[in-house]
Amino acid sequence: MRGDAASRRRASQAASTRHARRANTPSTTAAHAADWRPVTQTQQPPARYFVDLSSVEFGQQSVVVWSMADFGQPQRTREGNAYVRETAQTKYDCARRTSRPLRSIAYAADGTVVVDHTYGPSADRPVRAGTIDAQLLRYVCR
Repeated sequence: MRGDAASRRRASQAASTRHARRANTPSTTAAHAADWRPVTQTQQPPARYFVDLSSVEFGQQSVVVWSMADFGQPQRTREGNAYVRETAQTKYDCARRTSRPLRSIAYAADGTVVVDHTYGPSADRPVRAGTIDAQLLRYVCR
């Protein structure tokens, strides 16, 4: 799992190129074999966070990537629907340390989609130190 940053970036860029024409959603189908790598975990709420290296798309100063939160217990949407896993596509500006959500999908325990939300145009928001977002940014931008 751990390699030097340059070799991980080269591998991610190669994976990004291979998957550029494929559907840009996280899955484990033959069309897109996800490469989920652990980044961090939390105690409250209990969750493990991952990045899909095969989804990484590098821009000039930015990175677009899918991440996943795998919760230890069911969470609830605003409407009260239970979900146990959430994937999110986020654009990170590595130089400015900002992020912009692009899409999020919440999944029930049986794998059905509970919520699939695509965000409209929005401004980048600063990534605060000590947050999950900061750990994800650090992982994909190094």
